[in-house]
Amino acid sequence: MLTGQAVFRVRALLSHSPEPRYYLNRAMAPSLAQAYRRRWWMAGSAVLENLLFSAVLLGWGSLLIMLKSEGFYSHLCTENGTVDSNLTVWEFGDWPSCVEQEEMLNLGFTIGSFLLSAATLPLGILMDKYGPRPLRLVGSACFAFSCAMIAAATYDPTVLSILIFVAVAFNGFGGICLTFTSLMLPNMFGNIRSTILSIMIGSYASSAVTFPGVKLIYDAGVSFRVIMWVWAGLACLVCLNCFLNWPLEAFPAPEEISYTKKMKLSSLALDHKVTGDRFYSHMTAVGQRLSQTPCTMDRPCQLTASKTTGSAQSTIPFRRSVCSLSSCGVSSPWR
Repeated sequence: MLTGQAVFRVRALLSHSPEPRYYLNRAMAPSLAQAYRRRWWMAGSAVLENLLFSAVLLGWGSLLIMLKSEGFYSHLCTENGTVDSNLTVWEFGDWPSCVEQEEMLNLGFTIGSFLLSAATLPLGILMDKYGPRPLRLVGSACFAFSCAMIAAATYDPTVLSILIFVAVAFNGFGGICLTFTSLMLPNMFGNIRSTILSIMIGSYASSAVTFPGVKLIYDAGVSFRVIMWVWAGLACLVCLNCFLNWPLEAFPAPEEISYTKKMKLSSLALDHKVTGDRFYSHMTAVGQRLSQTPCTMDRPCQLTASKTTGSAQSTIPFRRSVCSLSSCGVSSPWR
């Protein structure tokens, strides 16, 4: 436990710091080396999170049935209303249902699916600037907020049906945040990078079966309100998992830097934008170029001169060899 003096120092540091939340978040976030050791846990949890929280709006048909059963926009339907002798109002559980109701709810699906796809451009820009950790925290929070909003709207659907548009918008944006950030995890797996990437994409596409699975639970007698509140709680666990295991730094690609070298050089603070293997190879090439002497007509290349000197020393003239034999007292056979 912290003593009173330690607590005072922490409070003083946070109060005098210009950005206390930033430094606290940086202290709580794991390093890239720690994230690399937890990569299998992060990948497994990301697959499960994609199945339950990413593109669940693709299973809109099952959610539509549950929303109609809960009376969302049922006030648009009038009892015994007919158009051209065709019945347009029918009973759907305890609430009336009609074509106008379906059209209004399908408009919500259009908004959510649009954000699920159109948000990729700004997300790419934000990820390059801030990394995947803050985007994943925001995405999980948005998904939890959307589920809580749907659950709250079930208390009075006649008045609160409008909340479904805001809920599906947050649902689509939060889902694409979770999907987009999980696509960075395969960078930590080297030779099986493509395999992990295919699993991530497959889990994203397979999330369309989430709402049909929820409908099976709903048909078993579980309240739709309870399901949404539990789902919101699970989304909060996703936020907690990201806060504890995802680093602040972006995951570098395998061709950019080796993770083992990154861990060894983690204590170095370089201001260069070119770091790692690229920085080493660049400096090596520059050093080799600077060490070479420029070649001119009056001044031949140093490498050529050294080669010429070496070849001249390796080739001994015949006259010198004869003189050396005479000085050693060996008689020449040509005398």
